[in-house]
Amino acid sequence: WHNLVMLQMIVSFASLCYGTLESLDDIVELGRDLAFTISSFYILFKMAFFVVYADEIDELIDDIEECYRWERKGPGWSEVRSTKRCHFLMFACFLVLWSTAIVAFMLVMISTPFWVESQLLPFHVAWPFNLHDPTRHPISHAIIF
Repeated sequence: WHNLVMLQMIVSFASLCYGTLESLDDIVELGRDLAFTISSFYILFKMAFFVVYADEIDELIDDIEECYRWERKGPGWSEVRSTKRCHFLMFACFLVLWSTAIVAFMLVMISTPFWVESQLLPFHVAWPFNLHDPTRHPISHAIIF
């Protein structure tokens, strides 16, 4: 199933790149398209990286977990435990803030077509046979959206 997801990401990335090339004359559309294209490239790169190096990453995670399980007893353990607790709470707070910001950004980007009268796709893509045009192909436009 990894290959299917990679194929879908490559097709989506190709359509975003083609849509970016079509918006070279409008600087606002170009900036928006570049934001989506760069973020999609980042996600595609991370997926490809994890597919290629998955075994080595699993070995690294196992080694880190093995080192983490070593417990040390002594007078400084309570201070170490409180420091670990503080680090965990800070990480949890940053994770909640980051996740909230990402969800808010996604909601704003996805809901932008509902705010305008043109009802365009949330990002500019170009498909063969003008499948992205809602006036010619309303069903395919809804499927792509």
